[in-house]
Amino acid sequence: MSTTTDAASATATSGPGLSKGTLAAGLLAVCLAQIGLAIPATLNGLFQSDLHPVGSQLTWISDAFLLPVAVLELTFGLLGDLFGRKRLLVGGAALLATGELVSTTASGIHQLWVGQALAGLGAAALFPTSLAMLAAGTASHAQRARVIALWAALLSTGGFLAPLLGGITATYGSWRWSFIVVTVIGAASAVVSAKFAINSRAPEGRSLDPAGQVTIGLGLFALLYAIIQGPTDGWGSTSIVAAFVLSAVFLTAFVVAELRVKSPLLRLALFRNRSFAVASLVAVIGMFAFLGTAYGVSIRLGPVQDQPPMRTAMAFLLLNGIALVMLPLTERLLRTVAPQLLLGPACC
Repeated sequence: MSTTTDAASATATSGPGLSKGTLAAGLLAVCLAQIGLAIPATLNGLFQSDLHPVGSQLTWISDAFLLPVAVLELTFGLLGDLFGRKRLLVGGAALLATGELVSTTASGIHQLWVGQALAGLGAAALFPTSLAMLAAGTASHAQRARVIALWAALLSTGGFLAPLLGGITATYGSWRWSFIVVTVIGAASAVVSAKFAINSRAPEGRSLDPAGQVTIGLGLFALLYAIIQGPTDGWGSTSIVAAFVLSAVFLTAFVVAELRVKSPLLRLALFRNRSFAVASLVAVIGMFAFLGTAYGVSIRLGPVQDQPPMRTAMAFLLLNGIALVMLPLTERLLRTVAPQLLLGPACC
């Protein structure tokens, strides 16, 4: 996630430290967000047969969730620092549950888009806020490392559980039951956060950055729109070329704005560190590669081959489960092997 570095270095300004309730709330929240993000992938075949999307409409079911996450993560990370993370954790889970409920009752593709967009807004709050809240309660570097490892483990667990939930509910019910399950988990996460999480915030040196928030939001939206809609409209079409141009303009404006503002949304000075810059680039490339592979698998097995949801789910269990199984080995390697030696094979 783009806010991982800032979140990992955050310190709490209130609260007695990382309580068990805060730990449970944060871990449940990130697991919920990842389940919401990943679960539509196993259901594309059912969406195709039931709702009959045309062109890129099927693609936009998943991307309606992904867009708010990509565009608003930085903003929600800042809002949590300024106004308190507990309310974002509660509100994000409630909004995600509401979006999944809207998706459950969808009678057409457009309502499903709206539901997934609302759920994506909730997830955009949960991803950075859960990590920042957990990191803020730690008292030492070693404790923070363990907490971040737990957060990453629950992120992988969400990716592992999503296809299993989708496959089982779609096989023995319908694709609507998959969203009902996520709605229930979202409601439970909101209750746990409201009842047990201890609030934290870190407003020192932080302030709203309207120019940065607007330019990064518009720039990323235009870029993702062009990438998603390009295969359907044609890469040389006026709308796609215009979207790429607007993306370049707004992202350039974002860099200019961040270099001038006193409290930037994203500290660009971090990228002067070669190790950080290379690691960030590898992470972005790896995430795009993984998401592209996951979506390609879902389309191939679902709409193209018309495989049953459970068989599609098994493919995703293998795809997502590797990271969870290898987590102890990865943690040990990170402690004993130079990071650059791990990044090279990861790129391959």
